[in-house]
Amino acid sequence: GIVKCQVTDPSKFVADARDVHVVFRIKTRATAREFVLQCRSELRDGHATFDVGRRYQDFVMLRNRLRESYPGIVIPPLPKAPELEGENVRDMQLDC
Repeated sequence: GIVKCQVTDPSKFVADARDVHVVFRIKTRATAREFVLQCRSELRDGHATFDVGRRYQDFVMLRNRLRESYPGIVIPPLPKAPELEGENVRDMQLDC
């Protein structure tokens, strides 16, 4: 089976005056049987599909974990952290 994800829609999130950060939308679609059975997500045409929001720092932590867990495997570098430009976020989109 296949698991596809798309990282899109960076947006500014303001929790409070001291906590302003960028949140990305992650759209996932899976046909892998194990993934579909283990995920409690909406099924569409036999695919598990769901969306979540994640901060840039979440990607940093994931990359670090992957590098620790799989030494010797090349884990691509992350793109530069997005910049907040007033009310907007510099547009950025990733596919994996």
